[in-house]
Amino acid sequence: MSRQCGECSLCCKTNRIDELESPAGQWCKHCTPGDGCGLHIDRPQVCRNFECLWLGGMFDEDMRPDRIGVLFMATTDNGGVPFVAMHEQHHGAAMASSRVCDAVDQIEGMGLEAILVSGGQAMTLTVNGVAT
Repeated sequence: MSRQCGECSLCCKTNRIDELESPAGQWCKHCTPGDGCGLHIDRPQVCRNFECLWLGGMFDEDMRPDRIGVLFMATTDNGGVPFVAMHEQHHGAAMASSRVCDAVDQIEGMGLEAILVSGGQAMTLTVNGVAT
């Protein structure tokens, strides 16, 4: 399955890009939300290599991060244990969508934890709610 980001640029807010001095949680100064990257042709390799789980084909088309307000990405903790980080476009976005709950269920079914990152806090999500 080959997908394109389209109007989605949520990773430009959620990801820290050292090469561009862009901190996580703030829109990159080169990004226009909904329009994309002003450096697209010359963007850093870390940006070129990034693939959220939606772009990788894990979720349905209607789960595009900018549509649900949550970006899902595979990552590992300091010990190398894999998990799925969920970054909210705005506070409360994850809990506002039943589709996000379905995605958490899917993630748990693969034996992974879903960690919600919001406002500098990290919480483990379960299908039944939040476990801090």
